[in-house]
Amino acid sequence: MSDSLDERVRAIVADSLNLPMNAITDATGPGNPAAWDSLGHLNVVIGLEQEFGVSFDPDDVEAMTTVDAIIELLRVRA
Repeated sequence: MSDSLDERVRAIVADSLNLPMNAITDATGPGNPAAWDSLGHLNVVIGLEQEFGVSFDPDDVEAMTTVDAIIELLRVRA
């Protein structure tokens, strides 16, 4: 896939939260925006697991505090 990891993660987060992709930054995370509530977090995690063919443990899910943290977590797994 020609999209970078950053772009793919941002697209998944935007789609999972029903937000425009330009609203997603490195600092976007649970609570910012309001759509990223507990259900939104679950949707983001499921979207990431499906897109990247990975399974996150509870510690990974808890560490997903920003888009940047998600990208770094996925880089470690690659």
